[in-house]
Amino acid sequence: MTVTLRRTLITLCWLIITCSQSSHAKPLDWPNEHIPSALAPFDGQASAVAALAEQNILIYHHPRQATTTPTLRGVRRYQNVSFNSAALVVSAKPDQVRQLLS
Repeated sequence: MTVTLRRTLITLCWLIITCSQSSHAKPLDWPNEHIPSALAPFDGQASAVAALAEQNILIYHHPRQATTTPTLRGVRRYQNVSFNSAALVVSAKPDQVRQLLS
């Protein structure tokens, strides 16, 4: 084993050990009421979005709003948040898409 490869392996092992000891993860409940619906600008009609998108990818911006986000240190509040949505028309039955994504 070459010296360079040995040093690389030692560094990689050190990084894995160091990062695993200092990393924390925890699933948090995300309140959906603070996230705008992608269909809201279209009165909840997916067919209206599909008619607009046609054969393209449709990306649109939602108005800025205040929102809160759960974190491990508590709830954080943001006064000026922007969201974007995208739509893509897929010529497949909903069951086919569901099966592909599951």
